[in-house]
Amino acid sequence: MIYIFSENQKRGENHLVPYRESKLTQMFQTALTGNTRTGISMAVNVDMSPSLLEETKQVLFMSAIVRAINKTKSKPISKPRPSFAIWAANNRKSLKQATSKQSPIIEDENSITESKYEHKSVMSNEDFEARFKERESILRKELLQQFHSILNNNNAFHNKQKETMIKNKTEMYENKIKRLKAYYIEEIRERDEKLALHSNPNLTNNYENNKNKSEMENYEFRIGELEIQKEELLAEINELKNVHDLRKEDIDAKNREIENYKAMLDEANTEYEQMENVIDEMNNKFDELYQELEEKNLEIERLSGSLEAKDNYITEMELLQEERITEMAEQKILNYMDEKIETIVGLENTIMKLKTKNKKYNEEKSNMAKQYQALKQQYLQMSKATEESSNTNQSVLLSKITDKDSKIAKLQDQVQKLEYELKDNENKVNELQTTIDNLKTASLKRPSTKSIGVVTTLSNVQIPLKTNDLLEDKENMLSKSEHRPQRRCKNTPLSTIKKTKKLKIEGTPDSCDKKLDEAIANIP
Repeated sequence: MIYIFSENQKRGENHLVPYRESKLTQMFQTALTGNTRTGISMAVNVDMSPSLLEETKQVLFMSAIVRAINKTKSKPISKPRPSFAIWAANNRKSLKQATSKQSPIIEDENSITESKYEHKSVMSNEDFEARFKERESILRKELLQQFHSILNNNNAFHNKQKETMIKNKTEMYENKIKRLKAYYIEEIRERDEKLALHSNPNLTNNYENNKNKSEMENYEFRIGELEIQKEELLAEINELKNVHDLRKEDIDAKNREIENYKAMLDEANTEYEQMENVIDEMNNKFDELYQELEEKNLEIERLSGSLEAKDNYITEMELLQEERITEMAEQKILNYMDEKIETIVGLENTIMKLKTKNKKYNEEKSNMAKQYQALKQQYLQMSKATEESSNTNQSVLLSKITDKDSKIAKLQDQVQKLEYELKDNENKVNELQTTIDNLKTASLKRPSTKSIGVVTTLSNVQIPLKTNDLLEDKENMLSKSEHRPQRRCKNTPLSTIKKTKKLKIEGTPDSCDKKLDEAIANIP
């Protein structure tokens, strides 16, 4: 079965493959023919014993045949095209659905899922082929190593057998020579005894002596020939040993040449198989194209009578598609406007919250200004009181003045913080106002039916917010007021105040007024 299949692949023929009726062949039929995506691997068990040489040869021969079987790429199954009657029936159904305001076109999700699964299977097959090639190369190396070891063991075994055969032959020939020598020596001795026992006249004795001499010479000649044969056999044995060594070297060289030729043959076979595959693919493509041409000609003949009906159907479908496109565009515009209105409402709420915060900050600022004016009046009153009772309670007044100065500094810091927060809130309000205006302008612009999009440029829109700066007006009024009370500054120690009742304090009230004016001017 495997041999016939490999021959079919090599020759490009399709002879009948004789499968045996069994469960294993039914299970592995596609794998053995090379049509599966997963593939199958064959493990070869080889025994090292020399008695199983023929079996190992057969196993290796079968594994080589199986290795020559290539995996054929599965052709993509082309779906049959529907006939015109089916197409017309589908079109009628779609027209009915269009009249009942339902979708006329339904996509076939099964084809999409099948294409996805095919793509996944192709990717998995590529990974499997790479792993299979790696595993196959490793198994080939292991099999070659085992095969070389078997060959080396067989060569050693044959060499030992040859040496033992040569030794046995040499011993056998030597034993034969010894036996012949002993046999002929015994015969000569027996004849000598016979001659001695049966002494005849001189003529007969001479005749027998001559006979014996001639026989002795013949025996000696035979012995010499046997010795010569022995020497020749030894020389032949030595020559055979030399020839064996030379043949061994020739065999090694030929084995190397055979391996090179095998590699070249494998490369040539692969190239030939690739060329055959390319030719088969081209032939298949040609057949497919020819079939497609025939089918197209038939379709042209069928569709020539139904062109007018198709044109009318296409125009109706185009009108329906345009109406649906306009409806979808209007729905998208409405959704877009709803989203933008929601964002505008949210932004207006945030603006209202920020405005309330600004009002709170303005009220706090006005309260701080009022507190500052009250403290200033208290400070003026305290300065008047210090002029009247400078000798009695000057130390207490100085401490109060320092407390008031520290309170004024704290109030200035708070006022600065509030001003920074007001500026940040005003910037946020400006940004939100600009975004609202942009959204309003974008909502007024209606996009086209095919593409919906709104483009806003925030940098081009500038809308200032109206804020009431009440505190600034109040501070300007305070800075323009001409009432400047005279007060003394804290510049003298308490020890000097106790010694003299009417003591002039260093520093003028004008300098203190200047400091207060600077502090007021620093308040924005």
